[in-house]
Parts: sequence; C-alpha cells; structure tokens
Amino acid sequence: MTVSYNQSVATSRPWTFLALIFRWRGSVWKAIWIQYSVWLGLYFLVSAIYRFILQDYQRLIFVKLVDYTSARLSYVPLDWILGFFIAGVLRRFWYLYDIIGFIDNIACSTATYIRGDSERAKQYRRNIIRYCELTQVLIFRDLSMKARKRFPTLDTVAAAGFMMPHEKANFDQIQYNYNKYFLPFNWAWALVYNARKEGFIEGDYYVTVISEDIKKFRTGLAWVCNYDWVPLPIIYPTIVCLAVHMYFFVCIMARQYVTGAENDPNMMGLKIVDEGYDKTPRLEKDAFWDDAWVPLYSEASAHEKRYHQRQGSLAHIKLSRSVSQVRMVPRDGRRASVVKERIVNVKPEETNDSRGNGIGDILRPASLLNLMKHAASSHSLERQQSPGSFRMDTLSPTSPTAETTGDKIDKKD
Repeated sequence: MTVSYNQSVATSRPWTFLALIFRWRGSVWKAIWIQYSVWLGLYFLVSAIYRFILQDYQRLIFVKLVDYTSARLSYVPLDWILGFFIAGVLRRFWYLYDIIGFIDNIACSTATYIRGDSERAKQYRRNIIRYCELTQVLIFRDLSMKARKRFPTLDTVAAAGFMMPHEKANFDQIQYNYNKYFLPFNWAWALVYNARKEGFIEGDYYVTVISEDIKKFRTGLAWVCNYDWVPLPIIYPTIVCLAVHMYFFVCIMARQYVTGAENDPNMMGLKIVDEGYDKTPRLEKDAFWDDAWVPLYSEASAHEKRYHQRQGSLAHIKLSRSVSQVRMVPRDGRRASVVKERIVNVKPEETNDSRGNGIGDILRPASLLNLMKHAASSHSLERQQSPGSFRMDTLSPTSPTAETTGDKIDKKD
C-alpha cells in the first residue's frame, strides 16, 4: 500500500525535496538498501583487489576486462525493460484502486429510494448495506493477510456482526465446490425486490438505480479477485529481476576506475573531433557541372521498369475525345452582371480515346435544347440577378450551336 506524502509537499520550500527524498516509509531506500549495500561491498572489494593485490601484468588483464564489460553494458536494454514492466504494474495498481469497492453509492441510493420511518424500512436499508459489506469481507479475507488475521474463520465474521447466526446457517447449507461470494449479493437484490413489493420503493426506476449500484460494486470486487487469481505472467518479473541484477553485477567490473583504460573507438563524438578535424576537401567542379550531363545507370538497372511519380487516384482521368470546349457559368445570378460566362477550349492532351473511364460521363456535351434554353435565359439572368443552379456544360465540335453561342458570348463581353 502506498504511503501518503501530500502534507510533506503541500508547501514549496527549498528543503521540500530533501524532506521527501529522505523519507523512509514507502521510499526507494527502504526497498533496495540490502541489495545496494551488497553491491557497494562487492564493488569496493574488487577495487581493493585491483589496487593492492594484483600484480602489473594482472592489472593489464583486469583493465581489458573492464573495457570489455563496459562496452557491452548497452547489450542489456534495462531502461526499456523497466519502463515496460513499471507501466504494467502501475496500470494494474491504479485500476485496482478504482475498483476496490466503496459502499457510499449503494448507501446513498438506498437511503434515498427506500422510504419510510418504520422499523421494517430501516431493516431493509441496513441489511442491504450489510450484505454488500459481507461479500467484501469474504473476498478481502481471501486476498489480504491483515483481513485474514482479523477474520480467520467464518465464525469470526459472524461474531464481528457482519453475519447473523441464521444467515450463517443459510450460508453453510449451500454446498458449492467454488467460493460463495455471490450469495450475499443475491440476498441484497432479493431485499430490493421485496421492498418494492411492499411499497417501500415508489417506482421501478428506483429499483433499477439501487440494483445497478449493487451490480457495479459486485463487478469491482470480481475484478479484484481476477487480478489476484491471474497475476502478471511470471516471466515478466523474472526477466526484470534477472536483467537488473545481472546489469549491476556486470557494473561491479564495468564501473571500476582503472588506469590505462581505452576509450571506445566507435564513439561518434570522439571521432568527429579527432579524425574529422581540418580535413575538408579542396573546392573543385563536381561531375554535374556541365549542363549536358546525363545520369548514368548500371547496364542491368538501365533497362528496368521506371517508376512514375505519385499522383492522386483521379489524376489520370481526362475528358472524352468528343469534348472540345467547356462552358463556365456563374453559380447564381448575384454577380451575373460582373462575372460573365466563359468558354474554355480543351487541349488535345487533356482528352483520351477511352470510353467510360473519363469524365465525359460527368461533363457530357450539351444538347441543343440545353443550349437554346441557356441562350434564352442569359439576358434575363443578368437583369433579375436571381439565384440559379450550377451547371457546367460542354460543347462538342459536332454541336450545331457551338459556334453561334460562342459568338453571342463574345459579343456580350
């Protein structure tokens, strides 16, 4: 269980951090002081052997061993392993705290919706709460050592007042191969049902509210049991413990201060400042200086299929070959006096010969009837400036009114 330290950090002072880091209860020092003391003892023992016992040639071998172990400490991804393991442990811890079970919601809803000052109504309210707490006691005595010490047997649970003698007899009569955590909850739901029948609960909705609070309480306790029955796979804590202890065991050698140790020749920063200093090549014309330069490929790759640049999924869609012009008209008549109609000529490269794959189905050549209607309504559209509908007509070279309509538009312009 975590230890509260909120009062220690309630006020920010220069010594607040020191007061927090040197707390003993729940601190990291209390958790690792034995392992840390053993590690320090081994570290100074090896250091004393190196400095006072080994001979000169033995020290050279020891220095090589230190360099070897120091270079291979990175083989153990300790930060990744610890991060993954701690994230899983914290996630389970916070979820268990959320579902550990608080009786307040059931007590509030029971006190609100089971009405009456009679002794019968009071018994309903008290027994519903007591049955829910009874289940919590039965579960915690199987999961917590402190709860087990307080209630070593079911008779002690009854003696503490959580279970009446006749309820204990009813509980013992049910022979079941598994635990009987569900039984007190059944009693509680039965009392809610009977209270509704006797009129102590005014409506079915209030029965649903109380029942849902009991259900939520039961579900949380069930998950507490599940986390106890199915802990983290044993391979995870085993790997973490093994990796951490092996890492610090290797550090006994790798972190030794020895004379004559070599720096890692592969360290990037050292190679930059040593081998890369003042070695800039002289300035000359490059191979791409001439405009006539042509990129060269190996003979095998020069004949391979070329890859085209990435394009949108509709970039290859073109107009039908039968479309030569596109009529552009305003969306409505509000700016018809300013924005005139335009006819845009279609370039040959913007068309293709395929049928059914282009946007010719969308931009169909305008029919004669549409062109006549548009020509007749163009003057009234400019005068009235009334809203119209958007239309994007196209003209084909075979259309009988393509040239005459275009001449009218040019004259307007």
